[in-house]
Amino acid sequence: MVVICAIGIFSVAREASGQQSTDFSSTPSDEQIVHWIRQLESDSYATRQLAVQLLQPHANLAIPAVERAIEAAEEDAANRLIRLLSRWSANPDQGYGASAYAALSRVAQGGVSARSSFALRSLEAIGAAQSERSTEYLSRLSAYIGLEPNKLFAMNMQYDLLYVLRINEAFRGSIEDLNCARWLTDVRVVRLIGPRIDRQWLEQIVKIPNLRILQLRQTSITSEDLKILHSLDRLEGLEILYTPIDDESIEILGNLPLWGRLRVFGTQISGEGAARLKEQLEGSDVTFGRGGFLGIGSNQGGLVISQITAGSGAEKAGLRVLDRIISIQGMKLDKFEDLRAELAKYPPGATVKVEFERLDPSDSLEGRKPVIETVEVILGEQPEQP
Repeated sequence: MVVICAIGIFSVAREASGQQSTDFSSTPSDEQIVHWIRQLESDSYATRQLAVQLLQPHANLAIPAVERAIEAAEEDAANRLIRLLSRWSANPDQGYGASAYAALSRVAQGGVSARSSFALRSLEAIGAAQSERSTEYLSRLSAYIGLEPNKLFAMNMQYDLLYVLRINEAFRGSIEDLNCARWLTDVRVVRLIGPRIDRQWLEQIVKIPNLRILQLRQTSITSEDLKILHSLDRLEGLEILYTPIDDESIEILGNLPLWGRLRVFGTQISGEGAARLKEQLEGSDVTFGRGGFLGIGSNQGGLVISQITAGSGAEKAGLRVLDRIISIQGMKLDKFEDLRAELAKYPPGATVKVEFERLDPSDSLEGRKPVIETVEVILGEQPEQP
């Protein structure tokens, strides 16, 4: 019985190897590779398995022949070949994995055939696995990847929960580690924070397939570097804060595929440049400011302070909740948008006179009278969103 089994295995090996040696280390000829690929159409499971084993060490050589064979093979055999490409695509960022993934992608784009659909489902499975691995890998390097609600980047844009990738000074990885960002298919929002963020980092981030909102804060990105954003299909929001871009960026920003809001705050863009930018992006919501931050909030767009940011210039100057702002640097205000527009003229570190109305606590509760006061406030920078 043992002799019979041994003879059967030897026969399968000879069939799959084309009556040649099964030396896995030698480089096979093109004819030998084609022969092994044809063995995947065999009804014998053992023959097919041995063919896969023979092809495995020479995957890089075999990928083009496998891709050609898929087109001509019967459906069952074509599916086996697609599964083989999927197996070789397990690490699509390195070595023959990248070639196998590219071949699988071309098969998936080959029309509406069953094999194209099968290849597409295989790509989706590979993408999901890669996304999970990439998320775990970048998280270990202290990148933040998670859901954030509604208001993003102080842009007042209302959304459902969106997946965000945040890279800041806590990130312990390198530019090379961001190669895997292209697999983060769930990510819609990216926040890049800190002076080490430059052109090379941006080149990796734009590979994220569903990127829709981008924030650049205190980065080293230049006006010229922003041309990289032209590779995106669509942007729904862009915020650039305390980053050294200037009027050279006007033409670049004006030609972005932007279909939402642009906020430029604390840059070197001039007032004239901002006006030109608004003309070029007519239809988009463009907000511009020199970067000075007072640190107050108001309900319903009024001028009565409803909240004060801890550590802000407003708090340090002694402004309080329920104070009503009257003017900035002598400019009378009617609504909160007027306040925003006036503050937009000043950079961080500027000192502005704030006139406000405060209820006089010395009077009785029923007859309290407002008192007009003026304080000098040193504007700061808008704090980073947590």
